[in-house]
Amino acid sequence: MVSAELISTLRELSRADKFYIMQVLISELAQQETELIKPDQSYPVWSPYDAVEAADTMLKVLQAAKTQDHSFIPIDVALGEASFRPYLTLTLIYQQSSAIASGLLDTGASVNVLPYSVGVELGYVWEQQTTVLSLTGNLAQYEARVVLLQAVVGQFEPVQLVFAWTQATNVPLILGQVNSFMEFDVCFYRSHLQFEISPKSVASE
Repeated sequence: MVSAELISTLRELSRADKFYIMQVLISELAQQETELIKPDQSYPVWSPYDAVEAADTMLKVLQAAKTQDHSFIPIDVALGEASFRPYLTLTLIYQQSSAIASGLLDTGASVNVLPYSVGVELGYVWEQQTTVLSLTGNLAQYEARVVLLQAVVGQFEPVQLVFAWTQATNVPLILGQVNSFMEFDVCFYRSHLQFEISPKSVASE
């Protein structure tokens, strides 16, 4: 405990003497610090220096958490390997309803397509959807409406997908350019019947 008398004495010193006292004290403190490390002694440094294999393993685990691997699925065993398609399992959510679906990743499709039965299962009412659009190809003969859904793929964060809800009942759920391939980056390995998918924010890092 520093006495009040000492404090009073220090305060009465001149400016130059106060600086001198500070230098003496700082020098004493520095000397005490150096005495903590003894010469000719070994001290362990707790740093995982050059732990290349550990770092590589950790990076692989991190990457695995950001991407998902999926297998192509055969749609007609009679066709052999030619029948394999990249189907992605996802959960579709509308208000309080949800449905687990399998969507075909189709890079040639301009839009996402939602089969009529899946829309009804989620609680959509056809007459209440007022935005009309026209599809092409085999779906040109069917009316379509625009609907918005939340979609969850595995452990990824939910994303909003826009679908052309068609009255066709024999069409698969299609994940097309707008906007599935805008929300996810997909890498196909057709020769291995595998594909990888990751959210766009991950792939852009």
